[in-house]
Amino acid sequence: MEVNAKTFVELVNSGKMNQSEKFGTWFSSTDKQDGKQLIDDLKMRYDKAKKHLELMEQYINVLKAEDIDDIINDKKITKLFEGIKDAKKREELLQAYKAAKANNY
Repeated sequence: MEVNAKTFVELVNSGKMNQSEKFGTWFSSTDKQDGKQLIDDLKMRYDKAKKHLELMEQYINVLKAEDIDDIINDKKITKLFEGIKDAKKREELLQAYKAAKANNY
C-alpha cells in the first residue's frame, strides 16, 4: 500500500473496522477534523501505542508461562479457601499449601 495523504484520507474515511485493522484504532472522519488535527491525533496515538508496545516488550522479555500459571493457581487456591468459614482452619490449610509449594521448588 502506498503511504501518502490520499491513502490516509481514504483510510480515515473507510470506517472503524478497516481503520482498526490498519492502525489498531480509529480516527474521526475528515468531516470532523482537518489535516493538522488528524496529524496531531495520529502523533498522539502513535506515542500512546509506542508506550503500550514498550510495556508489552518488557513483559515479554521476563515472563514465563509457568510463573503466570503459578500465580493463577495461587489465586484459585486462595479463592477456594475463602469458602472455609473457620478462619483458623482456613489459615492452616493456606499455610500448608504454601509450605508444600515451597518444598516443590
